Amino acid sequence: MFQEIPQRVDLQMLREFILTGGYCMALETDSYELRIRKAECELDRILSVYFSNPESRNTFDNQISNVFNTYQEVYFELGMKTGAKLLSQLLFRQSEM
Repeated sequence: MFQEIPQRVDLQMLREFILTGGYCMALETDSYELRIRKAECELDRILSVYFSNPESRNTFDNQISNVFNTYQEVYFELGMKTGAKLLSQLLFRQSEM
């Protein structure tokens, strides 16, 4: 029974439950790289409509990059801390069995 658990764990379902308390209605099948590329292309397409001046666009791009980098750093660090805490709890509980 316990051997099946890792095969049934889906990161997208777990992510949705932790973030919203709900279920993931549709699982992403694209690779991480493709998902990022699609999002970047869509953002670039929209921003091209709003920014005809290259200097204004460059200023905005720099600021939005700063925001995304900050998100990435914070969530990476939180993910590492959470993973370490989860691992220590799992190992502690395994030693109790």
